[in-house]
Amino acid sequence: MSQRVTGLPTGHWIYRLAACAVALPALIWLWFRGLKEPGYRQGLAERLGFVRPNPSVLGGLWIHVASVGEAKAGLTLLKDLQANWGAESVLWTTQTPAAKRLLAQQLPPDMPVFFAPLDTHGAVKRFLSRAQPRTLLLLERELWPEWLWQCEQRAVEVAVINARLRSASARRWPYRSRWMRQRLHSLHLVLCADPGSADHFLELGLPRERIHRLGNLKFDQLPPVASSGDLVSALAGRLVIVAASTHQGDEDALLPGWRRFLQAWQAHSLPDAPQPLLVLAPRHPQRFGDVAHRLQHGMGLQPGEALAIRSQGHPVGERTQIWLLDSIGELAQLYASARLCLMGGTWAPVGGHNALEPLAAGCPVIFGPHTHQFPELYAQIRESQCGVCVAPPDIWEAVLELSSNPAQHSAMQSAGRQFMARQQGSAHRTIEALRTLPSWPHHPMPAIRVLGTAADTWWTTLPASETLPLQMLTPDHRGQTAQNLATGSGRGQAYRVEHQGRYWVLRHYRRGGWMARFIHDTYPPAQVAQTRAMQELVLLRAMRSMGLPVPTPVAAHYRRTQPHWGRYSRYRADIAIEWLPATQNLVQLLRTRRMTAPEWAAVGRAIAALHRHQIFHADLNAHNLLLNAGGEAFVVDFDKCERRPGAVWKTANLARLKRSLQKELGRHALHWIEADDWPALLSGYEASP
Repeated sequence: MSQRVTGLPTGHWIYRLAACAVALPALIWLWFRGLKEPGYRQGLAERLGFVRPNPSVLGGLWIHVASVGEAKAGLTLLKDLQANWGAESVLWTTQTPAAKRLLAQQLPPDMPVFFAPLDTHGAVKRFLSRAQPRTLLLLERELWPEWLWQCEQRAVEVAVINARLRSASARRWPYRSRWMRQRLHSLHLVLCADPGSADHFLELGLPRERIHRLGNLKFDQLPPVASSGDLVSALAGRLVIVAASTHQGDEDALLPGWRRFLQAWQAHSLPDAPQPLLVLAPRHPQRFGDVAHRLQHGMGLQPGEALAIRSQGHPVGERTQIWLLDSIGELAQLYASARLCLMGGTWAPVGGHNALEPLAAGCPVIFGPHTHQFPELYAQIRESQCGVCVAPPDIWEAVLELSSNPAQHSAMQSAGRQFMARQQGSAHRTIEALRTLPSWPHHPMPAIRVLGTAADTWWTTLPASETLPLQMLTPDHRGQTAQNLATGSGRGQAYRVEHQGRYWVLRHYRRGGWMARFIHDTYPPAQVAQTRAMQELVLLRAMRSMGLPVPTPVAAHYRRTQPHWGRYSRYRADIAIEWLPATQNLVQLLRTRRMTAPEWAAVGRAIAALHRHQIFHADLNAHNLLLNAGGEAFVVDFDKCERRPGAVWKTANLARLKRSLQKELGRHALHWIEADDWPALLSGYEASP
């Protein structure tokens, strides 16, 4: 779909130029960051929009999570998304390699994960052209202007879930700029994690009816599974204290007092008491080496003895004091075996990290004064008495008190579980709110299977258990039972074919107008996914899942005309859809009798259903509207159709239908009285759904 840039504000043009200017430096920075964390060097092409999703993704759901925390929140919706959309119709993107690894581990193998495109015009356009989503879910605060603009131009519905927006952010650029507020106004739903965020989105001018306060998805995270295998043996018999997601400032506050805590523990505990073990888990993988160097040379700990380094396979022995967890994805497994969690990012001026994972595992938390990223969460933790705020000089005294007081520790564990239970349910509320989106499916979309070769390709929505008769569905092999379904002055390329008691309609794509005199049925070179047959199949598949009155697609066919030219060859195309039994188009029906007012209203409702979902029909005429014996109306032939924003085109669409009826009236003796029948159609069109 071409970009409609009319009225793009000057501020957005300036933003586009700035985004393009920093794109190359950003890619260079990612490449150099990959020296410490190789994952950043991978997928650089994906960040420019060069993705290759499976055909089943087209017309589906795009869900974006920035990093690991948002990914874990998004995963609370996984089962519902699979049930609503189908596993192969959901595409995930993220910004960080750690989140991509987590998603790859947690998602089904047929659910793709890519790095998100940079917010430049070209990268976003390429991504949307290749992925073709109809709905975008953004986690928390990923409000990229170019994403929002281009989704708006393609009629992609955008919702923000688990939305978080602090007061300081709402007052900064670009949120305070007029053009950005216009972009935010295109959001269909904003489902907020806390009341404060809802108020800030209201301040930005979003309509109140689009904003809902549903609570934090992170409360619905499943408790971390207990550690297993070598982790169990490493932690057995030890008093485990986890320093989670630490930054340099956190380590500056924690590490100097560690040896004093060990001495105090020896003095206060019984001889057979478990020995403390500090599990240190730095936040960023690129810091693993620096932290290991500090522990060895700054604290004098010997690797393999007082210091165990996970990546080097050091065993945790009786003399081990600190275990450096320089790995990805294992931290959550340790909380169930830990006595306490020291939450990183709260002694460093970072603003805190998510403390819900340890609480869900029954592990009380100790945190510092810097909690401005999650102010309401940490205030609730203090009020619920499942965590305590401690200044740097008093950290180890608090650890000693809680570790040596079983009753207080048990009370905090119980308070943490009750706190989590009170807050849960956001995932269910989120799905229920998302069901109100017009683009949300009524039932999952079937997977698209790819058959044939690169030069002669079939896409089919039939399950793997059913065989697609490829030869029968090509124009040269229609079989003797094929029935021509053309009724007007068109190109007459629709045929009904029968296979194992089922009827399908096969349509071969042919040129119209003056071009048909020179090029009868070939089209300019295009990627398979962008060809007319595949695009129509994708659109029909999406519309069927939304419950719209259209036929079910069966298969689409693409064939190169000169295979030796590769992808630069022209192509021919065919599509097969299920036959709608006992139906007649309007021309056929009006030749025999006059339609009733309820029948005209049914036609109007069918058109209105498409328009409510922003479906533009490129050839809305009397031959493409069908009625069955029960008075149900259907719309067919979606070649060159698309999702289109706005509403001006809808009036023109109706006018095209009216002209087609007037034209047919001049050709045939139709039982159509415009003054009576057209208002009946409009009454159905304008009726509430």
